Amino acid sequence: MAILALIALAVPSRISRLVDLALNTSAYTKTVALPTATRHALLCGYIGVESVRQFLHEFFNADHGPNIFKTTIVVLHTDEPSMEMKALLRDPGYANRVFYVKGQVLYNCDF
Repeated sequence: MAILALIALAVPSRISRLVDLALNTSAYTKTVALPTATRHALLCGYIGVESVRQFLHEFFNADHGPNIFKTTIVVLHTDEPSMEMKALLRDPGYANRVFYVKGQVLYNCDF
């Protein structure tokens, strides 16, 4: 009987802790693993949707040669992406080439 009482007291607090962790974990707090030879660029600073859209349009311009399309862009920002930014990142032209990571430039662990 004592074991059942202990389980009844311990399990809800553990479940509550797991729920809190799940709710506070962002899909954008992640590591982007790139192969060693992968060309990449880190985009950070003021990250507005329109400025990112213009940057990506210019960066992936065919005038820069065919190898530019093999480059991966990592957008690093302290905030979660807005709905407009998420829509831009889902654009088929940027899929698998542009990643958004929530982090800070000043922290090595975010690189």
